Amino acid sequence: MAFTKSSMLFLFTLFISSSFIDALPLFKRDQCPIGIYQGTLLYIYPSELFIPQGIIVPVGNKYKFSLYGFGVQMYKCNSVSRTWDFVGPEANIYNKKVLKDPEDASDYLVGNHFFQKEPVNGGRVTWESTIDCDDSSLISNLLTQIPSPDGPKNLPWLLLIATAHNGDGVFSDVTFTIRINTKQGIAPPVDECGNNYQDGDIYRSEYSTRYLFYNLDQ
Repeated sequence: MAFTKSSMLFLFTLFISSSFIDALPLFKRDQCPIGIYQGTLLYIYPSELFIPQGIIVPVGNKYKFSLYGFGVQMYKCNSVSRTWDFVGPEANIYNKKVLKDPEDASDYLVGNHFFQKEPVNGGRVTWESTIDCDDSSLISNLLTQIPSPDGPKNLPWLLLIATAHNGDGVFSDVTFTIRINTKQGIAPPVDECGNNYQDGDIYRSEYSTRYLFYNLDQ
């Protein structure tokens, strides 16, 4: 069977494309799908994003992948001090942006986001994989924060540093995390604690966000 120039070019292109895809991190065919959604490589830096100066990751680290978070930020009413004490997040993390928590979003659910009960090397903020082929988790501590550019009704944007890792998987080598594009999630007005809410009551404030994960630039 004779090969024409066009067929040879097609086979060569197919070989190169396959080799290129296999060489990309988080996209090997035998790897877990964290950071991938329907062939979209979420570890390719989203060039449309602007990271403000106050939360830029230190030199020597590179962007690895991103995920979306949807859940609640919890606040506890302290009627003595008339304040809302931050308890922590309770959220799911997804490969796809979800505006709400629809039933079919479970197809893109890849992990949980919460606080450790006790600090681990000073950190409590945790992301944990929930898919079968990845048992990794990441624990971090807050470094800096800035007000949301979208206004005070949204959670601040954060820069966090890793303090511990567990398991084997996509979170195992993460060094820094940025939280951006936050929507809602703030505590109620202070005067509602002690009036509409009693001491010790927990307020669950719904929020959504995007997390950018980084590792060492080696």
